[in-house]
Amino acid sequence: MRSARLAYRRPNSSDLGRLHDLDNDPEVMRWINGGLSVSLEDFESELFPVYLESDNGVYGFWIVESEDGFAGWISLRETAPGEASLGYRLARRAWGSGFATEAASFLVSLAFLDKSLVRVTATTYEEKHRFSQGPGKVRVQTDPPVSSGRGAVRYQHAVRRNLGW
Repeated sequence: MRSARLAYRRPNSSDLGRLHDLDNDPEVMRWINGGLSVSLEDFESELFPVYLESDNGVYGFWIVESEDGFAGWISLRETAPGEASLGYRLARRAWGSGFATEAASFLVSLAFLDKSLVRVTATTYEEKHRFSQGPGKVRVQTDPPVSSGRGAVRYQHAVRRNLGW
């Protein structure tokens, strides 16, 4: 699949090294796990299989590639009937390029082809939200930040009935 500047494909065994590198970049992982690293052995046995379990229509993980190669991943997972959660992780070289916005818009548009889907949510930490506006540029409603115990969290919702999808 393609959007204007990006290609999307399902993860496969050749992505092990790229995904491990992404999950071991301290700046990329700063808001996920505090920038902690994970060994290749642990990644391959515990985390990598999750990326490979993504073959359910539009749901699951998608590798994002630009003309420069691997840019990261984006995912959509069903959280309840009629609801899904959007996630993404981009390599630092892809930051500031608009790829998060493009990929999120593309995947949300595809998701809403499923007429039973009503809401897609994305969650970000309030401090991160000041620096990364990716999901916020997708047509969304934004709830006020709430405390999560790890800092304030901002929930953003793309809702079919309110946004014309």
